[in-house]
Amino acid sequence: MVTQRVKQLSPDHVEVNGEQSAGTRKRVFLSTEAEKVHGSDVKPKPVFQFPPIEDLRESRRDITRFLKNHFVHQLMPMSGTSVIFDSELTISDAFHSLQEQQLVAAPIWDSASRRLIGMLTVTTFIEVLLHYSNDKNIIAVDLGSQTIKQWLETIGRSKEALITLDPDATLYTACDQLQKFRLHRLPIVEERSDDQCVLFIIEHLKILRFLLMQLETQPSILNYSLGELQIGTCLPEKIFTCQMHTPLAVVLRLQHQRNITAIPVVDSDGRVLDLLCRSDTLHIAREGLYRDLNITVGQTLEIRQMALAYKVPTCQMTDNLLVVFEKLAVSHTHRLIVVDAEHRLQGIVSLADLFRFFLSDATIV
Repeated sequence: MVTQRVKQLSPDHVEVNGEQSAGTRKRVFLSTEAEKVHGSDVKPKPVFQFPPIEDLRESRRDITRFLKNHFVHQLMPMSGTSVIFDSELTISDAFHSLQEQQLVAAPIWDSASRRLIGMLTVTTFIEVLLHYSNDKNIIAVDLGSQTIKQWLETIGRSKEALITLDPDATLYTACDQLQKFRLHRLPIVEERSDDQCVLFIIEHLKILRFLLMQLETQPSILNYSLGELQIGTCLPEKIFTCQMHTPLAVVLRLQHQRNITAIPVVDSDGRVLDLLCRSDTLHIAREGLYRDLNITVGQTLEIRQMALAYKVPTCQMTDNLLVVFEKLAVSHTHRLIVVDAEHRLQGIVSLADLFRFFLSDATIV
């Protein structure tokens, strides 16, 4: 009997097959049990060696120096609009607007205090759905009758200060704040005497693109592969996956409880079919299907596919870091699924993983 060492979501619960790896991260990438049964059809896994520590130190110094010598306002677009939601807007209208504007987040403005009081994000939408779903995964509350402000009061966040950044802050400070507060985006705000002005929203992807365009000398570390650097989650048994028939409610609860932004969708052989991201739930808001969370992952992805052409962003362990950077920049995504030659899941690497890797040791700068 073959044991597939990948966490999978069954229709009713999260099931973990096989034993969990313990101890420190391995520098040698090992094959899964499911791959071993194919015998001669499987090519031997390459053995990855960690790069020289001085190359790592020098590259970290170069990238850190760049981020400390450039500023947030340098990433501000020449033209554009900022979408801001009034706190009196209804929840359903707000999420419809996010989907129509192809956004995943927008600041919330309170007219009474003339202050920003939070961010409305895809995560907020998931929290709303889970909060109001009953034991049959049905949303019985009319989201068109509750305002954003009422929701914030319901969960006790109405008086929390919004984390923002000044346009004159360095990119290093931006990366540090994103990492420290485990955020995906930060509003850049100009403080005025009687109110606040949102200039734009910064995120890892914008910083990465700026880095690729402006770096005068390519750091040597970019020539090393993911396998050598071991960035991200490089062991498939540590990754939660789901299947096409998994109910959406199961996936949403897991994403919320474990703070997971995306879950690979695999077949029975562990091959990657698709990727379910938090932002995909906005598509069911547009179609008005959020009232019944028993719809499957496959149905949710079909709705997304009708709204936009989507190709699963992937890379391989042998891809060097420059290729990974370029794939992330071109695909407009925050993560890549690492697969082998047969498209079986091998890991996940995100933008947050990459910036954490480069900025993890302040003593080398």
